[in-house]
Amino acid sequence: MELLIKHVLDTLAGLGQSERVALFTLQADNMGVLAGGFNRGEFLPTGKVVDFKGTPLIEILQQRTSSTFHGMLLDDNLPFPCYTDQQAGFECLCLPLLSEENNTVIGVAVLAQDTGITQPDYRLQTLGMLRTLIAAAMEKARLFQLATIDSLTELYTRRYFDIRLHEEIVRLQRHGSDISLILFDIDHFKRINDTYGHIHGDYVLREVANLLNHSIRRDIDIASRYGGEEFIILLPHTNIDGAYVLAERIRQHCQQYPFKTPVEQACMVTLSGGIASMNQSHLLTSEELIHRADLMLYAAKNSGRNQVIQYKLTP
Repeated sequence: MELLIKHVLDTLAGLGQSERVALFTLQADNMGVLAGGFNRGEFLPTGKVVDFKGTPLIEILQQRTSSTFHGMLLDDNLPFPCYTDQQAGFECLCLPLLSEENNTVIGVAVLAQDTGITQPDYRLQTLGMLRTLIAAAMEKARLFQLATIDSLTELYTRRYFDIRLHEEIVRLQRHGSDISLILFDIDHFKRINDTYGHIHGDYVLREVANLLNHSIRRDIDIASRYGGEEFIILLPHTNIDGAYVLAERIRQHCQQYPFKTPVEQACMVTLSGGIASMNQSHLLTSEELIHRADLMLYAAKNSGRNQVIQYKLTP
């Protein structure tokens, strides 16, 4: 989604001849999320929540037509429309993004333009066509994200993981190299839920997921919530020794991480992990590879938890 937003902002800035562009997606209760911004050639991913109430964006949501308002700068120097002249030296052209399905507003693109400058008709027509294409692309990306991203942890879903694992096994059969899996389980997670409540349990799941995401290679490895308090990491081009080094680093980081309880007390959370690997000399199905990682996970838990055990390949 971030790559799509970056491309959208770059295209809007070019066609609209604007140095500053902001893209907002609509949330519930007239709240919006600043999905990203473009400021003088620099892409700014934000994710900041913005209240539309009392701003011109409410008019955009209601009327669903493009309009121009006075402009102001948000904290990150991105444009935002306002009703009173802030002497910012620019105005905001606001383009509603409409869903193909029911013609409702799913977002708003805001382009900064010099005060008193009227966009020529041909450019407005081009921007009008572009906003239709942008809305369609964002809708498809949103549906894809719903199908592939776990809503609580923002890791990939098990279904998406299974698809990617199959693809990597096919690639390995053709081109060689290694594939490794790390299967983690949060130790005594039921005790955490029973002691501190499910809201705190969800907090622990999110923090562990965030730890995994920041430990893997972006755009190469796949971290997934595999079920309940289980997480699995797919490591293409990684042998079992490399996987063990990563798994140990994650385990130690989790043990040292300052988890907080609802009463702001320290709460230690540990992980048990199982690792399995395959290569062209030891080909396995996806089910067999996962089963080996699962066996090692339960060996780790039965040996006292808070450790990682690897499935040793025979020469």
